[in-house]
Amino acid sequence: MRLVRTKIMKKILLGLFLILGVVSFALPNYVSEEKIRNSGYEITDEEEFGFRIARQKNNGDATVILYYLDYPEVSSAKQLSEMSVKTAPEEFKFLDSTENKRAYINKFVSPEDKGVYSFVGKKSKIKNCYIVIMHSTSKQLSNSELTKTVDVLLDEAESYLK
Repeated sequence: MRLVRTKIMKKILLGLFLILGVVSFALPNYVSEEKIRNSGYEITDEEEFGFRIARQKNNGDATVILYYLDYPEVSSAKQLSEMSVKTAPEEFKFLDSTENKRAYINKFVSPEDKGVYSFVGKKSKIKNCYIVIMHSTSKQLSNSELTKTVDVLLDEAESYLK
């Protein structure tokens, strides 16, 4: 049972990596690589227009944070949010889009009935740096749980920026 769950989470994590395509480059000097690694994240991609970090917790939750830096194809956080819906893996069923004061939020469900969410921060402390968070959890989150998760993960993502 544990092996099956691990395989499913690996598949979901892989899907999260693929959702927004490949964009990246060498870490800029205003990013704390040491803080990222000490928080249990792995830097998975570094390319021209940003970088990506990922972490999977023991409870099966997986988080991928993408930092888009001066990405020429994107003019707003809302546009990135819309892209995350259009580029989501086909096996993820799109449920709803919403927003709060900090982020645009897209809700999906995986074939295994896991909650999959994308959060796009509305504002960043670094100009022209968009933060996109893909988060998968073993259950679908209530609105209050989702608001708390958005706040925690956005705070965490922003904390890696100096």
